[in-house]
Amino acid sequence: MTKNLPAIPDQEKRIASVLHLHQIVMAAASQMAVAAAKAGLEFKALKKEVGHGAWEEFYAKNFASTITLRTAQKYMALADGLKGKALKNESAGSFLKLLECAPSALSKTEQATLTKAVAKATDGKALSDLYQDFGIVKKPQGSGAKGGNTHKDKPEATEPGGDSTTADTPPTASEIPANVDPRAWKLNQLLEEALLDGWWNDCPVEFRKTLHGNLVDAGTRVGATLKKGTS
Repeated sequence: MTKNLPAIPDQEKRIASVLHLHQIVMAAASQMAVAAAKAGLEFKALKKEVGHGAWEEFYAKNFASTITLRTAQKYMALADGLKGKALKNESAGSFLKLLECAPSALSKTEQATLTKAVAKATDGKALSDLYQDFGIVKKPQGSGAKGGNTHKDKPEATEPGGDSTTADTPPTASEIPANVDPRAWKLNQLLEEALLDGWWNDCPVEFRKTLHGNLVDAGTRVGATLKKGTS
């Protein structure tokens, strides 16, 4: 009979367990940001080595099957953002020097210093937040061309130990208007994000043609219902 008992019967211990797991999540988010920045530094160094004219072919041969060009560009932009931040800090001279090099070209001691400095500079933020902070992707505006406001009155969420940011969680049922199909709501949110970020550029040309055709068809059909006033 004891086999069906919870592994952690004490409620306080279970609460402590949740808090501990959240700390792991936050640490993982921070590690992702550090890894992305270091990848950006390495990308920038490689791009400089092979030369601008040969970069696209080099990238396609070595990275395209695993890392999209858009992702690589974000990594490099993040590295540039950190460099810009370091330039504004008079006491960041040693850090700035490390940001001028490929991480692989540094000694183990220098690599450890770089990792620690990047972690401090990113302030434990998630990668998506840093992209927005450095203007790599635009912050969600919450309203489409004619779709009205979807997030304007939505309260901000604050991560423990972090700054206030717009909550990046999927909308709950209460946030979706009663007369709006949840699928339509999600589609609109996805389109708003895509219009800001343009991530479809990572797709092959043939797929983009198919996507374009479907979007045109969808636009035409939705437009027809607006002209006729039908539901």
